[in-house]
Amino acid sequence: KAYRNLHLLNDEIKSLKKGERDYNIKLFYIVQTYSILSHDNRELLEKVVEKAQEFFQLTEGKEDEYKFFSFYIYNYLLGALERLGNFELYGKYLLEILEKDPPVPDFYLKAYSFFKKKQELEKAISNLVKVAVLLDEAEENPFREGVAFATDRVLEFYRVITSEELVADLKQVPEIRNFVEVKWKEKKGKNLGLILASIYDGNDKLKFLKKLAFRYRKDEFVVFMYLDFLSKNNFSLLQKELPKFSDLTVSLFFKALLFEKKGKYSEALALYCQYLELAKDPWVARYLLNRYPELEKKWREKAKKSDLPSDNGI
Repeated sequence: KAYRNLHLLNDEIKSLKKGERDYNIKLFYIVQTYSILSHDNRELLEKVVEKAQEFFQLTEGKEDEYKFFSFYIYNYLLGALERLGNFELYGKYLLEILEKDPPVPDFYLKAYSFFKKKQELEKAISNLVKVAVLLDEAEENPFREGVAFATDRVLEFYRVITSEELVADLKQVPEIRNFVEVKWKEKKGKNLGLILASIYDGNDKLKFLKKLAFRYRKDEFVVFMYLDFLSKNNFSLLQKELPKFSDLTVSLFFKALLFEKKGKYSEALALYCQYLELAKDPWVARYLLNRYPELEKKWREKAKKSDLPSDNGI
């Protein structure tokens, strides 16, 4: 379908005057299509770069007229340059789009990784905070300009903020705590709060995670972070707090954990499987397969009955 679309787009653009609006919009979709096809044919990455640069030349000074297109073409270009390993041009275009202060979390997540690799941790974490603020704004108003694809970045953001690596980085930049606390007082927001929770430790972390969990008690991930901290630091408090979240899917996981702790493995396994049916959590699936190898055969048989590929695991 993408090859067919590319053929049609190339035919259509030939009939248009170079530089006019319709031509430039078609050029954007050609860049998008080359980007899709580059996963099948790596040689097309150069085409992504070439056509994106042509788009920039033709729309220079007209960014307000193209809005969405002007922002998102950078996404395709940066993706191509990263895969080509051209980090000199990658840095040039990343800094260029950051100067435009786009309301798009993708670029700040890229900036976090970019500055982290350069060991500029303060800049890296500042960009991660920007991601959190934009994701929080997207949750408040999903129709806000620029955040249409914000949810695509949520899982990657969660991966970063739950990593031990981030905790280690935060300790190297102690002044960042004050920066994030000021932002939190100003903006609040679930995702910003999760970064702040990563900065805290000990009793401060416990108190703040509890505050987040009850403020956003319908959010499975936030509650998971709180209960997970309890499971690793205060099992008796976990038993006391868990009933307060019994309406959430995540509670099944921690109920299973408590049964497992007591040596009641059949009860634990039943709850883990019930949680997995609802949450589709790959980490828990891997954990169960390691702990209960006999499940693999059972799940493969279930997958076949559901007409799923046999190597799909669960």
